Amino acid sequence: MKIAVLADLHLSDNFNTVKMTALQWALQEVQAGQCDLICCAGDLTAEGSDKQTDEVLRRLQSCPVPFCSTPGNAELRRFSDGRNARKFAVDAAAGVPVILIDTALDEPTPADLAKLAALPAQSGCLLVTHNPIRQWSESAQQIAREAMQRNAVTAVIAGHSHHDADGILRGLDPDKASGGAPMFAVMEQQPDGSWLRSDVVMPGISPEEWSDSEREAFRRRIGISTMWEEVAAFEFATEHRIENVELRMELNCPPELPVLIEKWRAAGGKVLSLHLPELRLDDPEDKLHKYVLLACKLQCNRVTLHVPKVTAAGFAAVQEQLLDKLSGDMQMLLQNNIVVGIENLHTTGSANTFETRNFGCCIDECRSWIELLRKRFATDKIGFHLDIGHARNNAPISGRENLSDWYERMGNLINGWHWHQVEHREGKFFNHCPLKGFYDKLIVLSGFFMAQAAGQLRNAPIFLEARTWAGNVESYQQLMQNLKKERLGK
Repeated sequence: MKIAVLADLHLSDNFNTVKMTALQWALQEVQAGQCDLICCAGDLTAEGSDKQTDEVLRRLQSCPVPFCSTPGNAELRRFSDGRNARKFAVDAAAGVPVILIDTALDEPTPADLAKLAALPAQSGCLLVTHNPIRQWSESAQQIAREAMQRNAVTAVIAGHSHHDADGILRGLDPDKASGGAPMFAVMEQQPDGSWLRSDVVMPGISPEEWSDSEREAFRRRIGISTMWEEVAAFEFATEHRIENVELRMELNCPPELPVLIEKWRAAGGKVLSLHLPELRLDDPEDKLHKYVLLACKLQCNRVTLHVPKVTAAGFAAVQEQLLDKLSGDMQMLLQNNIVVGIENLHTTGSANTFETRNFGCCIDECRSWIELLRKRFATDKIGFHLDIGHARNNAPISGRENLSDWYERMGNLINGWHWHQVEHREGKFFNHCPLKGFYDKLIVLSGFFMAQAAGQLRNAPIFLEARTWAGNVESYQQLMQNLKKERLGK
């Protein structure tokens, strides 16, 4: 028997993202591979909304291959009472050697543990669950070990962790599946009752499948942020012929900087950006204006400007004041033919409600602000600068607006990118860490590659924005090494 195990798609309410592409591909491959059963291991939805639940189940039910399923924790996000999670509790048909263990609440339910404990010896079952066994309580793990010792269970497969390991698969989510492109596993039972796992990986995503010219064009898009070390950064950019550089600097410009910029441009430098300070109603030092003057003086091609520094709840009351405050500086930028990229922010700590968080952490707010600016200043030179780390580390909004949602809904406005890794250490998330791969945790770029191939994204410069200049050097060198043909796929 061949069983296709699907997990961790996290489909949002937006069905136009590349996540739907991944689901469609998986269901087609299951049929092409002549699998006997689809087994879903949880988190096929982003939140377990009615819309997500109905669509995923509709597509599973429309597939000629029968399916069984157990929910994941994501299926409880919208409705903690489990009304939609229960719809994913679909047992395998009688006689099928699969036991489904519900770990949507992390720990197996008492009923499922009893079912596992009562499983007859030599049943040779495949145990499918969402939360990996190693994360269960010790007492629950012991019941699983005993089932394996008596060959009631001869293989285990789980999701949740978004990476590949023994008994774990990284899943279908192009925004979270670390280690490679979206995939599902096929478990095939052998004559002795054991199970052989083979992974089916979505093709056409990895740069290793691109032409040399496509890889070279992508390399040229990857630039750096100077992070307050302008001299070292421009020397590095000139030496390595990096076309895109964003200045993150103090106002007291090093005297040699204009010369270094000219040398960089002579060596092929194309896009010079300046990261501006925040737009605030209270700016007694007129800091934003001084940086706008600097952008004009240095003949920047573009600038990056955060959404206004105001709470989401307070934005509507002051939006006209913010537009008036920005008016002179925006006109100066546009008159100097400088493109403006409006950057998204993210929630922080306990400041994650509408009343406490900053405006511009969600898609609708970013889009509405850009539309207001475009209307006020009658220009299309104001676009969106997507910081993927901010969008990823943005709970609870990131639960319903994944990176793929940002790509699909904001892609036509994007004129710049910030790339950096988000790391989870000691129970906290940290932005602006070096990004050293395309499929690392927690920033995964399969969704970017897929959205790019689907035509959802404009071609725009990418600026690596680790917290330090040394981190950006590390990121740049590692990504360039990863793009070398002999290194691809490793």
